Amino acid sequence: FVSIGEVVSDGLSGQPEHIINAQLYWEKWGLSTRVAYNYVSEYDREVFSPDRDQIRADYTQIDVSVQYRIPSEWIGGRDMRIFSEGRNLNEEREQEYDQNPLYTTYHNAPQREFVFGIRGEF
Repeated sequence: FVSIGEVVSDGLSGQPEHIINAQLYWEKWGLSTRVAYNYVSEYDREVFSPDRDQIRADYTQIDVSVQYRIPSEWIGGRDMRIFSEGRNLNEEREQEYDQNPLYTTYHNAPQREFVFGIRGEF
């Protein structure tokens, strides 16, 4: 337990009890894929007083990336890759509230984000 003045907490402020990061990779024939799962459990973001904590709701995000390395003999011995990334595919929302989820103090609803491109030597 951490005691700050009259405020008693069972952990450090701003530190979730659980953080889970899992990634699956597959690579073969120049193709690379990755799926990532990230989870952060609910935690006290700020401790204002014994009866008013700023709580950050739990958060889960799923990301995917795919990359293909073009054989160097096809492009004159250079290193070139085509890639695609998708972030927050589950469109998870971020939320903070005072003690009760009905009293939201922060809400962010990010959309899925996609990036496409080419990497390499030009």
